[in-house]
Amino acid sequence: MDTSKEKILHILQFFFDKGENASQAAENVNSVYGPDTVTANHAQFWFRRFRSGNFDVKDASLSGRPIVENVDKIMEIVESDRHVSTVSIVQELNIAQKTVWNHLNKIGYKKKLDRTKRGPNTDSDHFLVMAKVRDKIIHRCKRKATTRLKTWTSDKLRNEERIQ
Repeated sequence: MDTSKEKILHILQFFFDKGENASQAAENVNSVYGPDTVTANHAQFWFRRFRSGNFDVKDASLSGRPIVENVDKIMEIVESDRHVSTVSIVQELNIAQKTVWNHLNKIGYKKKLDRTKRGPNTDSDHFLVMAKVRDKIIHRCKRKATTRLKTWTSDKLRNEERIQ
């Protein structure tokens, strides 16, 4: 049976006014509206509220920052510059970086590496750096191979000298 939260809370308030305890109220509600409609702990929570004098069963308005405004502002920034960093969005809107990532993921943006470089670094600079790294690796490998060969031959000579 589909029942609203507010209706169940009014029923719990009725049992509170009647003088029953929270566990009995939860059992009665579950026997009428189906198992697991309300737990004993939930009924106890509401009974404590009723005892303190708070009989308001409507949901209190939620406080906090409006999410829609954050999403709209993030979208404006991303639409103006698709290659904007999350750090710059965080600094501009003064919100947490995880919040920015969550909103971008919900919108459908994924984390990708930006290939465009700003400043003096260009693709040719990148290739020069990679060539230097490659040359250093090759030189190091040749040096190790030469050292191993020298060590092997000197060991071989020492062994031959011992035998003779």
